[in-house]
Amino acid sequence: MSELLGVACTLLSHHGAIVERTDTTRAEVLLPPLIQTFLGLKELVTFSSESDEQAISLSLGSDWIERLEGLLGTEGRYAEVELLAESFPFAPKNPAEMVAKHIAFQNASMRLAKVEDASTLYTIAVIHASLRSRDTRHELLVAARNESTSLLHPQLSGRLQGLLDGTIPGCRWLGASTTSVAEARVDLEVILKSHAPRELRRRCEDVILHSEARLQRDLERLDDYHRSLTSEVARRFAQARIDRSVADAKQAAIDRDLQFKCNELVRTSSIEISLTLEQVIRVRAPVKRLTLDVRRRKKQRSLVLDYNPLTRHLDTLICEQCGAAQQAWFCEDETVRLLCRGCNSGEHNFGAARACN
Repeated sequence: MSELLGVACTLLSHHGAIVERTDTTRAEVLLPPLIQTFLGLKELVTFSSESDEQAISLSLGSDWIERLEGLLGTEGRYAEVELLAESFPFAPKNPAEMVAKHIAFQNASMRLAKVEDASTLYTIAVIHASLRSRDTRHELLVAARNESTSLLHPQLSGRLQGLLDGTIPGCRWLGASTTSVAEARVDLEVILKSHAPRELRRRCEDVILHSEARLQRDLERLDDYHRSLTSEVARRFAQARIDRSVADAKQAAIDRDLQFKCNELVRTSSIEISLTLEQVIRVRAPVKRLTLDVRRRKKQRSLVLDYNPLTRHLDTLICEQCGAAQQAWFCEDETVRLLCRGCNSGEHNFGAARACN
């Protein structure tokens, strides 16, 4: 979480504090009077990105991060950046070879039909995700989407810090407008509903699988216990110790109890997930636009991908059924929809999508 400490130091410096980083995990800060009052701290404090009894520890979801977030208000939530075309003259020497290297169709043929200069708009969303069950876990997700092609461009997410601190040459900051924020909402809904849940599951797979295994184990134990009760009722009826009406009443009570306890187990073992949009950066960029003709038997369709001169990568194709990203693709016969290996074989669970990546 050293990045989190860096953000806190930058924010406090912006509000007049004097910051000295003593090492990569600690910083001593001299706070001005107004910030002391706002945060409820003394003049000289030490912040740490690690658990430290002699310092204020900063971590996602902590009380201190929420207090520091109050200093931001509505600042730092939205920004627009433009990549100047003259600063990024690089273009792929052999586009057809590059496409063939990164994309492979297992049951269809592909041909590069056209390469042209174009411009596009990327939306980079920074999302705070919280998983709450018996424990709480916080993750920070970053997703980049090309709004011209509706495809993800994860390599741009990795250049986020450079875009924010201005270390990438050829970037020009643009003013953010209310109209731009409104236009971004539809794109952000796509990211929040599709990409974020899949990425969160990939990041927190250990927690989710452990919770699922524990639930399955508890349900099996509960089922075994109620089976033993059913067997006991059947034994007593067979020995004529109880009549049919009593046996039926006892069995109905056992079934109701089993259903109730199963529902309670599922409820208490469920994982509550909340996604909070923390920041949006819109990046206008010059691109090389590649049009691919894909043919499956007698059907054909066109795919459009952009080559980004900053990341020097193509957009990432995604499965049009489950949303998984990969390099090997299958196509449906009638629609020529792109399918990952799991969806093509008829398996639509998460395990199949995970195996494809």
